[in-house]
Amino acid sequence: MTKHDKRENTPEEANGAGLRAESAPRATEDLSSQVISGSFWVLIGFGANAIVNLVRTILLARALPIEAYGAAAAVLVVSRVLGALGTLGLQAAAIQQKEEPTRDLMDTVWTIDRLLLKVASAGALFIFAPQIAEYFGDASLESAIALLALFPLAMAVENNAMIALSRKLDIRRRVQLDLSSALGGALILPAIFFYPDITVVVVSLIVGRLLRSIVSYFIYPVWPRFRLHLPSFRKVFPFGRWVFLQNMLLMSREQIDKILLASILGVSGLGLFELGQRLGAQLISIADQLALKVLFPVFARSQEDRQIGGKRYLITLSVLSAVVIPTAAFLAISADRVTPLLFGEGWEGAIVAAQILAIAAAIRVIGGASHPLIRGFGRSDLELGMNIALVGAIIIAILIFAPRHGVVGAAYAVLIAHAVQLPISFLTTRLYLGVSIRSVLRTLSPATLAAALAASLGLGFSWHLPRDGLLPMLIIAAVFAAAYLSLFLGLARLVDGERFSVILRSLRRARGRRAHR
Repeated sequence: MTKHDKRENTPEEANGAGLRAESAPRATEDLSSQVISGSFWVLIGFGANAIVNLVRTILLARALPIEAYGAAAAVLVVSRVLGALGTLGLQAAAIQQKEEPTRDLMDTVWTIDRLLLKVASAGALFIFAPQIAEYFGDASLESAIALLALFPLAMAVENNAMIALSRKLDIRRRVQLDLSSALGGALILPAIFFYPDITVVVVSLIVGRLLRSIVSYFIYPVWPRFRLHLPSFRKVFPFGRWVFLQNMLLMSREQIDKILLASILGVSGLGLFELGQRLGAQLISIADQLALKVLFPVFARSQEDRQIGGKRYLITLSVLSAVVIPTAAFLAISADRVTPLLFGEGWEGAIVAAQILAIAAAIRVIGGASHPLIRGFGRSDLELGMNIALVGAIIIAILIFAPRHGVVGAAYAVLIAHAVQLPISFLTTRLYLGVSIRSVLRTLSPATLAAALAASLGLGFSWHLPRDGLLPMLIIAAVFAAAYLSLFLGLARLVDGERFSVILRSLRRARGRRAHR
């Protein structure tokens, strides 16, 4: 981000008289250009992580039988829960401090949020490894869970690089730090073909996290000290506890379906669901992360002018829908070909789940576009309530459908839970920005209609092509892409040519800024 960009992004200027005097179309165009430009490195980071995760899924699926893959999925679920629970949110609180954090504050945050909590998590994981393995219904998991206790210990030695880089808005090096963990683990995973055991998965997680901790000292060469400074703790804890609650809810939203499935269907059912979710939702999740990480400051600056805020929201929705809706549609029509092509034979039980979960992921992204809006208007309590309601809906739906309909029933449960939240999201935008539901549906219509027609055409072609092989898959993808792009461009110009022109100009300006740098 250039100095000029940084100046444009300051809250004082965004809320000052200059912005209020600016015309809505011009302000909207400038802001959308900043969003696209600011999303560049975030997109690289989450895209690379998504690819690494997909490659990991492919390797595990090809090397392990369904039961063993389910056990590996259980290990991954436990590691993700550890990542969410092993923090009080003090690092996030240090990042949002207006003044520069003191050394006492940085050391206190590291001591509590990084060292002590991670050591406590490691001890609890080691002690309760038998009970965790029993919950997942697989006694062989006990040794793997006990070994996984080294994972939070590897996290404990990371320094305060994330705080420093976030405060400096150094997104490029933040991405490098994040990728070091994913790439470090990916280097170990090919060993699964020589030693097909979930121990390889655990070791890859530990090595990846350890590499991240080592890289943190190269990126930010400051050694933290063990220190408990109570005034510093009191300064960051009030904000940190809300971050902790949000992390708990996000973890529950992402993992509760798999945690419940493990007790209902066992690790084999968990494995099928996890693979279907990876295929159906992994790439779409990039857009979801962009919405949460990048668009929050956009809506935070929309409070002064509802009209400008409404235009920004509709542009955001237009861009998100143009990406996630066709991705979901293509996965829905091609999962029966993509699944054996990527994962090999024996995973037919995950195909329908992948198709349903792809659609559920697209709905989640579209509905999630209102979450940065809610945060930007300072209504974290409302976002908290929406997340609680979503988690509750997922739990109820899974308990109803999964015991009767297995993995497919669980996928439908997730779809239903996210679909129920969609009208709530639209009503929220109407409440805060005065954006009518009709305007929202109109914004979504080009991508939805184009994706539906392209999917019908691609499905028609697929009936006349061989079932197996890469070439038929590439032909279907080419037909779908060509049909979608031509239809979407025509429909977007027809439905709202002005907004479409703003987006195109913003893309050109963002590309020009990167070329200038």
